[in-house]
Amino acid sequence: MSDEYIHEEFEKDALFAVLSEAENLANVGGWEWDIRKNKWTFSDNWLRIHGFSKRHLETSELLKIAHPDDRPDIQKAFDKAITENAPYYEIEHRIIRQDTGEKRYVKAYGRGKLDSDGKVVKIYGAAQDITERKRAEEALQKSLTRYNELAANVPVGVYVFWIRADGRMEFEYVSDRYCEIYQLDREDVLSDFTLAFDTVHPDEREDHLASNQKAFHDRKPFIWEGRFIIGGELCWLHVESTPEVFANGDTRWFGIIQDITDRKVAETALRQSEQKYRNFLNNLDDGAYETDDKGNLTYVNKRTMVITGKKAEDLLEKPFFALFTKESQVLAMDAHIRSMNGEDIGPYELEVKEGAICQFKNSLLRDKNNKVIGIFGIMRDITKQRRAEKALEESEKKFRTLFDTSPQASALTDIETGKIFDVNETLCRLSKFAKNELIGKTTTELGFYSQDARNRFIHELKTRGSVDGMEMDFRIKDGSVFNSRIFAVPIQIGDKRYILTSFYDVTEVNRMQDLVQQSERLQAIATLAGGVAHEFNNALTSMMGNMELLRLDFPEHEECNGYFEEMKQSGLRMSHLTRQLLAYARGGQYQAKLFELAEFVEENISILQHHIKSSVRIETHFSEHKIFVKADLTQMQLILSALVTNSDEAMDNGGTIRLTVRKKNVEKAFSKAHFEIKPGDYACLTIQDNGKGMSDEEKDKLFDPFFTTKFQGRGMGMAAVYGIVKNHDGWIFVDSKLGKGTTVSIYLPIAEMEG
Repeated sequence: MSDEYIHEEFEKDALFAVLSEAENLANVGGWEWDIRKNKWTFSDNWLRIHGFSKRHLETSELLKIAHPDDRPDIQKAFDKAITENAPYYEIEHRIIRQDTGEKRYVKAYGRGKLDSDGKVVKIYGAAQDITERKRAEEALQKSLTRYNELAANVPVGVYVFWIRADGRMEFEYVSDRYCEIYQLDREDVLSDFTLAFDTVHPDEREDHLASNQKAFHDRKPFIWEGRFIIGGELCWLHVESTPEVFANGDTRWFGIIQDITDRKVAETALRQSEQKYRNFLNNLDDGAYETDDKGNLTYVNKRTMVITGKKAEDLLEKPFFALFTKESQVLAMDAHIRSMNGEDIGPYELEVKEGAICQFKNSLLRDKNNKVIGIFGIMRDITKQRRAEKALEESEKKFRTLFDTSPQASALTDIETGKIFDVNETLCRLSKFAKNELIGKTTTELGFYSQDARNRFIHELKTRGSVDGMEMDFRIKDGSVFNSRIFAVPIQIGDKRYILTSFYDVTEVNRMQDLVQQSERLQAIATLAGGVAHEFNNALTSMMGNMELLRLDFPEHEECNGYFEEMKQSGLRMSHLTRQLLAYARGGQYQAKLFELAEFVEENISILQHHIKSSVRIETHFSEHKIFVKADLTQMQLILSALVTNSDEAMDNGGTIRLTVRKKNVEKAFSKAHFEIKPGDYACLTIQDNGKGMSDEEKDKLFDPFFTTKFQGRGMGMAAVYGIVKNHDGWIFVDSKLGKGTTVSIYLPIAEMEG
């Protein structure tokens, strides 16, 4: 063996030793596959990695080494290297160590050797044990998975950002929420960090950059809030990150980003609401204030300062009692303490400065946990109100004194309901009602006057604004009626409106006026009656004288004597009537006598029958019981004659006159509607015909002196009838319709039979 050969072998062994050491250091094992000979050769390190002890292996043995799930990929790589003459392949896969059965990871490399025809005849390869790296990657992946799950379940975006020592910047990680907030894809953010920074609002970028640079320079956490434009819309984000500085100068920032748009909108709305609230309070006519839980003032509005005459610096941070005068401070703090303890003390009044009184109302301020943190209060200046109330009280006292002591009957009634609110003693005496019998009732309920009368009263009050001397009949408790003249004005008492009414009793005045008018009417009638009576008496005297002369001329003529006697009796009756007229003319002097009314009517029918048309029939309807009255017979004859004559003349074509005498009870309801007659029993004489009747206009003028309708009207006239009836304390009622006839009813007091 030559020295050259020995040297070559030595060098070859040395080279193998170096390669073997390199394989151990890199944890790599080499191999060779001679395809033509189908011979595999492996290095010791390759055998160690795979858990084999022999150097030469068969092809069938090699696939058993690979993990069953990875065998198809390995086979595909080898086939591709052989059939497609691929010069190189690389694949990572799992193996099963043959000595321990342990699963390991390897990275296999292969390169083919081509012959002159370009076919692969050998493949040289290597396998590197990457188990530790793979296990680290799996652990990292699990950690990232857990990290991503954690990041996905928090409401903030999470990121990891690097600032390298050489100035490069990049994102290492961004969470799904981070991408959702910025509306960016993860891959785009990881490849271009400026996409997120470009969304900062242009007006905020200078401050954002300055804050970033300061945090980086100081190596302190970066905390910043600002506006962003994302997806074309304005939003607010909160950014917060903490630096981790490495020895090589790199800095890694762990950060979060939170969308605070809703909070900022709420804060803005709250500020606006707070400003509106403050503006509202500052424009109140009332003072407003707030205190803390220790009783110190934390807010006062402008009106509070005006009312108290103090400046803000004199009140804020000062005790609550600084609002008050010294005399009121103890009571004020007591009210504040009681309010803080939850006691509802209601409005209270205290003096805030000399002569100035305010009304206070407190309510509790609470935090979000419902804890009491202070007092909110309103103070209202009621100085003028109290002065006005005092003046009103004094005015009401004066009014009350005048009202109660007034000699005129006065009442206060509700303007809406008509119910009596108050009366003075004069009205109680006048109406004969006790005060408690009047209060709460209307005048119509009490029967003072009718609803129609009250309607007239209200109409005039509303039309003219007052009632000035309206005359109305006024009925009092015992049923008697007096004539009143009413004056009324609406007045305001408190928040209600009333009618102040004064009643003047003008009964005596009206009675005197009626007496004057009646005297004038009777005088006129008496004058007429006297004139007629004198003329009639002169004619009657002449007639009676001539009749006596005729009788003397025929003393023995019996037939003529019969006529003369009849004429004499008629003349005597006419003479009697003339004397009655002359007596009436001398002033209507009556000689009242007691008589039974039906008998009186019956006795006078025969006389009346001679003075009416033969086509008119008189019917009588008398009560079974005797009814006595006390009256002047002559005047009653005149009444009966006048009424029967009027009925006769109302019936041109004949008809019936019905004379009725009966007892009639006048009830209170009827008396209320007809004030002239009092309730009670009366003798009622009714004269009814079925003649022409009268219109309402004629009926209204019926009792006027000298009034007559188109027919002759030979009676005394209804004015005289009315006067005679009234002078007998009676009442006359006429019911007539045009074309329906007329009914006249005369009510006379019933007289007791003497003895």
